[in-house]
Amino acid sequence: MVMQEILCKLSDLELTDEDSQELKESAEEVIAELDSDTPDTGKIRGFARLIKRILTPIATAAIAGAATGTGALVQQWIETLTQAC
Repeated sequence: MVMQEILCKLSDLELTDEDSQELKESAEEVIAELDSDTPDTGKIRGFARLIKRILTPIATAAIAGAATGTGALVQQWIETLTQAC
């Protein structure tokens, strides 16, 4: 699951402390919502949009050739989130 991947790689991403914390909390919220008996798709979409907003600068740097393998991974996450929403 992409949310678990994001949490596992969180320390590898070059994010501000605030963005890192927000990304962590949002990924955990998505996981909790998906694990609930009646997942709220509106909440999941909202958190996914927030996660994409945080990750977009990393993916943009990868497109420009300024990022490493992490940037390519982030691009994959964004594509996955875009397809899911």
